[in-house]
Amino acid sequence: MFTATSSNSTTQLQTCIKLNDVKISALTDSGATANVISKATLSTLKPRPELTPADIKIFPYGSTKPLPIAGAFTCNTEAANKKTMAKFM
Repeated sequence: MFTATSSNSTTQLQTCIKLNDVKISALTDSGATANVISKATLSTLKPRPELTPADIKIFPYGSTKPLPIAGAFTCNTEAANKKTMAKFM
C-alpha cells in the first residue's frame, strides 16, 4: 500500500514508484487498507485518470469521521521492478 505525494519530504522514509509511467515519491505502509494519492500528485499524472465513485470509507487513526475522498482510479503501478494494477483513492 502506498501514500503518494508530489512533495520532496526528507523526514519520512519514501520510495520512488511509477503510476502509468510517471515517477512519484511514495510512502510505503504495509498496514494500510487503501492506496491514497493527493490531488497535487493526481494532477501530475498524464493522462489524468478518470475518477469513479469511491466504494470505501477511509478513517484516520482514532477517528469516527471518514476522510473526504474525491474518487478512485486504477492504474499501472511499478515499484522495485515489479508491476501490477493498483487502485488509488
